[in-house]
Amino acid sequence: MSFREMPETIGYQKPLRVGSGIDERQSERAVMGMQPSGLYFMTPVWGEAYTGLFLDVVIPSQLAPGNLPGLYDTERCRYLIFTTLQDANVITASPQYRALSNIIPVQVLLIDGEIKAPHNTMSECFRQGIAMADEANAASIFLTPDLVFSDGSFRTLQRLVIQGRRVIYITGIRLIKQPAVSALRDKFLRGGVIAAEPNDLMDIALRNLHPLAYSSFWEEGEEDLIPANLYWRVGSKGILARCFHLHPVLVYPEVKRAVFFGTVDDDYVLASCPDAMNDYVVRDSDELLAVELSELGHFFLTGMRKGSFADVAFWAEMAANSRHRTLIDVPIRLHCGKIQEDDWREVERTADRIVVEISSLLCRSSVGLLMSNRRMLERRLVRLAQEKRLQLENHSSETLAHPQRTTLQIKASALRLSCIKLSTRLFQVGPIRLFFLLFDAYCKAARKCWQALIFVRTLIYGASWRPTPFNLSWIYIRQLSKDVVKVLAGLDSDVVICGDPAHSMVARLSANQGVTRFAVINVNGDGDVSSRRARLCDLITGKPLSDASVRSVLVDASLRGHEDFRELLEELSRVLKDGGQVAIKVDRIPNTQNRFANEIFMSLSAVCDAAKTKFEVLGRRRQGGIGTSLLAILGFYRRAQIGQFGGSFFTVFVLTLIFMPVEIVLGLTLNLLAILLNKLDTTGRNYVSCIVIARKVTKPTDSVHGIYEGCDRSRAETIRRLSA
Repeated sequence: MSFREMPETIGYQKPLRVGSGIDERQSERAVMGMQPSGLYFMTPVWGEAYTGLFLDVVIPSQLAPGNLPGLYDTERCRYLIFTTLQDANVITASPQYRALSNIIPVQVLLIDGEIKAPHNTMSECFRQGIAMADEANAASIFLTPDLVFSDGSFRTLQRLVIQGRRVIYITGIRLIKQPAVSALRDKFLRGGVIAAEPNDLMDIALRNLHPLAYSSFWEEGEEDLIPANLYWRVGSKGILARCFHLHPVLVYPEVKRAVFFGTVDDDYVLASCPDAMNDYVVRDSDELLAVELSELGHFFLTGMRKGSFADVAFWAEMAANSRHRTLIDVPIRLHCGKIQEDDWREVERTADRIVVEISSLLCRSSVGLLMSNRRMLERRLVRLAQEKRLQLENHSSETLAHPQRTTLQIKASALRLSCIKLSTRLFQVGPIRLFFLLFDAYCKAARKCWQALIFVRTLIYGASWRPTPFNLSWIYIRQLSKDVVKVLAGLDSDVVICGDPAHSMVARLSANQGVTRFAVINVNGDGDVSSRRARLCDLITGKPLSDASVRSVLVDASLRGHEDFRELLEELSRVLKDGGQVAIKVDRIPNTQNRFANEIFMSLSAVCDAAKTKFEVLGRRRQGGIGTSLLAILGFYRRAQIGQFGGSFFTVFVLTLIFMPVEIVLGLTLNLLAILLNKLDTTGRNYVSCIVIARKVTKPTDSVHGIYEGCDRSRAETIRRLSA
C-alpha cells in the first residue's frame, strides 16, 4: 500500500505563546536524542460514518485547552491524517480542520488502492507515520477516529514523555456511539470545542456502556467474556480494570524503524521498546481518560465463559505476549467522583486473587502442558515463534545497540526459531498429531488412575491424622490423639502449639481441636553448635515470641542432637510466664512421623530429668506398648524400603496395586495382634513416644546429672542399620 501527500492543504501559522512553563533547554536535549524532538499525532480515517464522527466529536475534543492548544513547541509536532481522496475533500473543507491547522502543522496523506481489510490498512497507515516520526526523532501518538479524550490528556502525554517515558498505555472503555455523542455535544460543545473533564467524561461512560464493555466484566452479565480486558464494578461510580491489551497511545522507540507484523497494540511495542523499564500505565482516570465510541450493532462472541480462569489462560497463551503479561498486574481505576479507599482496596484484593490464579495457569511448564493440555501447548509454541521471529527481524538494531552480539549468536537464534517453526508444523502432520493424541489420552488415563488409586488408598487407610484399622499407624495415632486431647484440656485455653500443622502430627491433631496459634523453632547461627541460638517464632509472622508472654505451650520435639533439647528447654523457659505450663512430646523409637534422617530419641526418664533443670514435672504419658512399638518399627522399615524406589511412578503404582490386598489383610491382623501384645505388656518400658507435662518455677534445680541416661542410642542405631 502506498501513500501520497494531498496538495493544497492549509498552511500552519505558529500561535503566540506566553509562559509555557517548560525550560527551553529541553529542546536541546531532544536534539541530542535524550527526548523526542516533537510529537507526531496519527489518525487513519475513512468512510462517511467515521469521517463524520471524527469531525463532529473527536477533533473538537482534541481542541480542548489542555489537549492540542496546551502543547509546548507545536511547530516541532505534526498531525498526520491518513484518508481517501473523497474523505480528504470533506475533511479539508470543514471548519474543524481549519481550527486544527491553526494550532499544529497538519499533513493529509492519501491512501492509494482499495481498502479490503480495515485493520491491516490502519496498521499500514501507522507504519508510514512511524517511519516519518522516526526520521524526525519524534514520538508517535496513535489515534483513531472514534477515540475521544478528556481535557488535559495531551498535555499529560507531553509531560510524561519529557520525564523519560517511552511507552504510555491507556485503557479505552467502549461506549454506545449515538447517546454518548449526543451527551458530549449537548453538555460540552462550546465554540467548536468539547472540553470534558475526566470525571464528566467517565460519568457519560458509565451511563452508556457498550455491550462489548459489559462482556469485559469478570462475572457480571450472561454474555461471553472478553479476556483482553477484565472489569469489576466499584459501587455505582467506579470500575476497576485489569488488562492484557492496553492501547500504547504514545511510543518513543528505542529501536528506530522497527519491524512488526501485527497492530501497534499487538507487537509494535515489543519490537521497538524491548526494555519495559520506561513503560508507563495510566492508573487513574483523573490523570488521563479516553473513551471509544462504537455502533450498538458492533458486537462479537469469543466463546469464553464468564469467571473462567482456564478460558482466560487459554486465550492468553497465544494472544498475550510477554509484554502484555506485565500489564495485567497493574490495577486501573476508572471513576467519576470520589470513592472511598476501602472500597477500592476490597475490589482490588478480589482482582488480585483472580489475576494470580490466571498467572499461575500461564506459568505451567511446557512438559506439563504436553501431558495435560496439548492445545494450550500449541498456542504457546505459536506465540514463542512469533516473538522469536520479531526479535530476529529486528536483530540488526540489537547488534547496533549491543556490539558483542556475534554472527554465531544470530545464527543460533535463527536455528532456534527454525526449530520452533518446524515443531509447530510437525503438529499439523497426521501421524504425529495422532501420536500426540494417543499420548495425551494415555497421560490423562494414567492421571485418572493415579487419582483413583489415591482415593481408594485414602478410603481404605484413612488420612494420616485419622487412620483406619487397616493402617499400621492406627493404634499409635489413636492413642496419641487421645493424649493430645487430654493434655490440651489441662492446659490454658490460650495455648501455643510448637509445630507446623503441615508437618507435625501433634500440631495437626491440635488444629482439629480448634487451636489456632502455632509457632516453630528457628535456629540462628552460622552452623557452629556453640553459636546456635534456638528461637520460638510465630508461624505466621516469623517473629520471635516475647519474653514471658505465653501461659502454656505444647511442643512436638524433633531433635537432631541433645543440644537441641537443652536449647529448646531454655527457649521455653524464656517465653513462658511464671507458673506457665509446658507439655513436651518426644519420640522414643523411630516411626513414620519422623522428619529427620538423623533424629535422636529419648526415653521418658531422660526427658523428665532434663525438664527438671528448668521446670517442675507434673505428669507424664506414654503412647503405645510393645505391640505398638513393633508396628512403628515395621512401618518405619516399610517406608524406608519404598523410598528406595525414588519417584518412579510406574514402579510405585504397580507395587501398590499388587500389595494393597495383602496390606489390607495383614494390616488388620497385625493391629489386632498388637492390641493383644499391649495388653500382655505390663513393664511400661516399651512405648513409641511420651508426653511430659511440666510447670515453670522461679528457682529450677541446677543439677543436670544423668539427663541423657535413659536415651537408648544403641537401639536407635541398630534400627537404622536394619532399615538401611
